[in-house]
Amino acid sequence: MKVSRKLVSAIFIGAALLLFAISLFIPKAKGDTKHAAHRVETVLTHRLKTLDSFAEKAFEGAPDQWMQLGKLPGDMVVYRYVNDRLQSWTNQFPVSNDDIVRRAYVSRTRRRGIIQTPFVDLNSYYTYMKLNQQESYLVKRIDRGLVTVVVGLKLDDNDKLRLQEGYSIRNLHTPDGTGVSYAGQPVFKVVYESLPVRSKLPAHLAWTAFLLFALGIIIRLKSSPSVRGSLASIGLLLLPTIALAKWCPLADGELDQISIILVINLITFMISLCLYLCRESIWASFKRKASKIIAAIIDMVAILGIFVFSYIELYKVFVYTHISLDLTKLDLLSWESAAVMATFLLMLVSTMLLAVLLMPALSRQGRRVDIFSVPGRVIGSLVLALYLVLVTTSMGFEREQLIASSWAENLANDRDNAVEEQLKKAEGQIAADEVLSRASGSEDNVQIARERIIDNYLYRVLSDYDLKVQIGGDSDGLGLESGTRIDQNSHFFYAPLAGQRSRYVGAFQYYLEDQGQNTIYVSIEPKSGDAGRSLSSVLGLGRTDEIPWRYSYAKYKGRERQYLKGNYAYPTRLTPERLASFRALQETDYVSDGYLHFVNQVSEDEIIIISRQYKNVDSNLLALALVTLVFFLFASIFSGRPANRTPLAPNSFKKTITILTTVSLTATMAVLVTFSVTFVFGRNEANARTMMSDKTNSIRTMLQAGLRSYSSGDALFSRETLALIRRVSDNTGSDISIFRPDGRILMSTSPELFEKMVLGSRLNETAYYHIMYLSEGHYIQREKYGTRWIYTMYAPVMGADGNILAIFASPYMERSYDFQLDAATHTISIVIVFFILLLLSLALISYAVDRTFRPISEMSRKMEAGGVDRLEYISYDRQDEISSLVQSYNRMVSDLTASTKALAQAERDKAWSEMARNVAHEIKNPLTPMRLQIQRIQRLKANGDPSWQTKFDDMATILLDHIDVLTETANQFSDFAKLYSEEPVEIKLDELLRDEIDLYDTRPGVEFEYLGLPGVTIRGPRPQLVRVFVNLLNNAVQACEGISGAKVLVSLRNGTDPGFYEIVFEDNGPGVPEENMPKLFTPKFTTKSSGSGLGLSICKSILERCGAEIDYSRSFKLGGACFTIRYPKTEA
Repeated sequence: MKVSRKLVSAIFIGAALLLFAISLFIPKAKGDTKHAAHRVETVLTHRLKTLDSFAEKAFEGAPDQWMQLGKLPGDMVVYRYVNDRLQSWTNQFPVSNDDIVRRAYVSRTRRRGIIQTPFVDLNSYYTYMKLNQQESYLVKRIDRGLVTVVVGLKLDDNDKLRLQEGYSIRNLHTPDGTGVSYAGQPVFKVVYESLPVRSKLPAHLAWTAFLLFALGIIIRLKSSPSVRGSLASIGLLLLPTIALAKWCPLADGELDQISIILVINLITFMISLCLYLCRESIWASFKRKASKIIAAIIDMVAILGIFVFSYIELYKVFVYTHISLDLTKLDLLSWESAAVMATFLLMLVSTMLLAVLLMPALSRQGRRVDIFSVPGRVIGSLVLALYLVLVTTSMGFEREQLIASSWAENLANDRDNAVEEQLKKAEGQIAADEVLSRASGSEDNVQIARERIIDNYLYRVLSDYDLKVQIGGDSDGLGLESGTRIDQNSHFFYAPLAGQRSRYVGAFQYYLEDQGQNTIYVSIEPKSGDAGRSLSSVLGLGRTDEIPWRYSYAKYKGRERQYLKGNYAYPTRLTPERLASFRALQETDYVSDGYLHFVNQVSEDEIIIISRQYKNVDSNLLALALVTLVFFLFASIFSGRPANRTPLAPNSFKKTITILTTVSLTATMAVLVTFSVTFVFGRNEANARTMMSDKTNSIRTMLQAGLRSYSSGDALFSRETLALIRRVSDNTGSDISIFRPDGRILMSTSPELFEKMVLGSRLNETAYYHIMYLSEGHYIQREKYGTRWIYTMYAPVMGADGNILAIFASPYMERSYDFQLDAATHTISIVIVFFILLLLSLALISYAVDRTFRPISEMSRKMEAGGVDRLEYISYDRQDEISSLVQSYNRMVSDLTASTKALAQAERDKAWSEMARNVAHEIKNPLTPMRLQIQRIQRLKANGDPSWQTKFDDMATILLDHIDVLTETANQFSDFAKLYSEEPVEIKLDELLRDEIDLYDTRPGVEFEYLGLPGVTIRGPRPQLVRVFVNLLNNAVQACEGISGAKVLVSLRNGTDPGFYEIVFEDNGPGVPEENMPKLFTPKFTTKSSGSGLGLSICKSILERCGAEIDYSRSFKLGGACFTIRYPKTEA
């Protein structure tokens, strides 16, 4: 396994070094455009060949049918003309006039007849064209009979061209740069226009190389953890980190401002991981108690420091960037938020890794804590999530307070500077307009005057303001008396009324000879609806001082409300108590009626309150659950299998049930989540489409009513039609654009979007196809406007003769309810609940399966651990299918116990009988000669033989020898009987062996060597074990005694089986012949000239009673006999 980890480590480190080597070939010096141009040319050739294949498809099919190209890439445009008129298109060029021949062109979206026809001079090879200030294309024209196809490839901001940062595309007349050709024809140049970057290595390659290198180092450390290895790994990780931070661009945009923070977060996690992997070696290196205490204190300080440092870093993110980390505001989150949050999650997980290093210190105090157990992970994840959510939420709230304060400062200035600039530019022309002068003669000319002013001078203000005209009459209600001129001698006055903001009134006097002096009053008042409904506002072309649509605001002067905007119903007057609280700054924010209100005192007597819907506790709990779940999953990576749990066999029935149950549950929950999320999205989509369909019908009905008398689309180009769509726009709160039946723009309530080429001059091709070719009553689709996706409604307007007069388009800007945010919140809630339920279900499944199979596992364990004579009963209280098996097992244990006892008693009886026979035999052997000797002496004495006295002494000696034999036999018999009576005690095995060897070490001619294991303690009958060791030592000494260089080696060591010690007795004697090995431990067998042959048999019986084993083998080291005892370890 270590070899494979080292191999993986080498692969990762090698890949990182390879990326660095590749970076050496990435150009960075200014003017080195050859490589960039060559790369772009290669990609360009492929892209243009693809575009040419679509151009060929454009010629397929009948000329009167819509062009079907399939999925055309977004950077390509294909126009098909029939008889020099555009008939089909896919995607659009940013041009207002796409004719390929010069002809008259009129449009209400263009002012003063600005007409350009860029496609007139196209030819059959690709030409670089700058179609507006921001976008350039390669364009060419293909003519075949009556059909002409114009195709183009976008060049600017086209990621598919793989043009590196700092390089740009310019026309061939640019003096610098390197030319790019297609089909041998130069088309444009690549120039370098940026300052040199810090490194040749791009940001994504730098991060990839860094992460691969870090993974390689950590995997290698995992294969062989050590203190020295951890220090070396930390050093190796710090070197590329410093290089990365100093010389490489780490990110783009706002992430670059905090890239050092991201690197510090990652390196903190990696250092903590290195220490965690080597935790056992680190604690083993501290020998003294004082050093362990100091290490524990340093570890706790490091954990506390991570919390403090993370707080400081989070504060910097909130202060110096616009990146939101507040998980209660899902609509503000972005991929940058996810990247930053991931690094902080890893950094905080480091505290759990470092906390593990404290466990040895706690265990020495008698407290056993497992950080990565299930309870430990849950508690740790909850604590970290609570900290992170509280910090990000509170900091997000502080940021929101600051933003609300800046909004209030902008709102305090009621005047709209952009509108005033337009008024200053237009007022001179309005005052000198002869048409307005003649219209001032009658109040019936109000509409004429209004249309004249809107069409020629103030059409740009209509996206956010309503324009009203009054000819003559009383001006008291207009507020001119209290108004302020916007400039010296200006015709326009800033004249706000109660409930209005940024209101302007202009007074223009005209002299008519027959009527004298007449006055036209022009009032410019803010729209009463939501300004956010304007597409110009969404795309950044409207007022810049408006706040997001989800917020409401109101301005109070004194206690009186001046104006308000939004959904919240502000009181018309503030209570004296609340006003006093506001002025004393006792309340800068408060919650009321389900809204959170930010109070800002902008002057001594003016207060602006900005409000939004209050996020209830559910959103905070949702964020807490999400972060807790992520922390738990992170922590689960480091949780290994519990020490007391053995791995399941591959074909384990328990494993099969667990897997099947888990898969079934996961699949069921996944289906339910998918169905629920799909249902929510479908419901929201259906609701939105229903609302859009109703609005489309309303707009079409009003337009149809105003245009019912028209029978030709050409007649729509009139002031009356423009006034109609503006009136419908005001009534429905919608932007409306009218397109001709050929798809060209005719007029719009937001003409600035078409003037600046923010929107194309043609109707969306898909909508045009559905309405004109599929004859659908209306069509709704999502389209991208800038960075936002917005639904757009399309519908035809029918003429009096039943033909299509025009097609109107209106983006759906209603924001009273955010369906997408609601669906996203609902989805996240369901997914979080799903994962929580899944984890709980897995825990319950594991518990249920463990409990179900516990009797069977216990049965197996007890049958393996004990012999037939030591089986234990299983306790099982439940009454189910398993209970019958348990009961059968317990009955079997009872029967086996009884049978075992009977068998043991029979064996004991047999053993005693055998022993009795052996003892009787051993006793009878010396008694016979003793009897014969005594009878001989008696006969000699009876016969009066005087030699009997001399022979008596010889007989006494023989009798004493035989009595010694009888005594030894009796002692052996007594020792055998004690095998079943002595109780086990705690024995210090190492000391016992040393003592016994010391007794023999004085023997001359025999060398003793002992290899011990200090501190080993066992339980057993001490006298019997002493007899075993003495017997084996006696045998070893007798086997090698008299041999030159006689040696006895005794070893105490941990066994190959982790639950046993091994006690080994070796000598360099002749050993036991192979043919005698099977009889070695049988009674009465001996290879010595003296002895009873019971020694090894009794040794084996003693050891088996202690749960130990003894066997014989040839000594590998000394060459003689080798007896190995495997003695069980004492359980802690």
